[in-house]
Amino acid sequence: MRPPLDMLDVRLGETLAVSFFLQLHHTPDESVDVNNSKDGLLRMVRSLSPKVITLVEQESDTNITHFLPKFIEILEYYLAIFESIYETLLRDRNERINVEKHYLARDIVNVIACE
Repeated sequence: MRPPLDMLDVRLGETLAVSFFLQLHHTPDESVDVNNSKDGLLRMVRSLSPKVITLVEQESDTNITHFLPKFIEILEYYLAIFESIYETLLRDRNERINVEKHYLARDIVNVIACE
């Protein structure tokens, strides 16, 4: 499935760049769905022949279907993040509180309860 280049507003001779910033870990692969949305997305992007692709992802697999292995994967991932925060920011610093409360807590609830 290749989208028309005009739909993406790509002009002839123009360089195409694709950015996957924290997106692919939300896209199901063959372990979740036989349709393998992740593979389809990557094939579509490849068919566009971009000159540059950037990929930034977290180091955890949240597409695991069974709860216990998923929970353990998430626990290990966030444990490493909290340990690094513990080592670099004092407990009462507003930056630390904001990261833990507004970003990490919301992300953990979303991954465990909503995905």
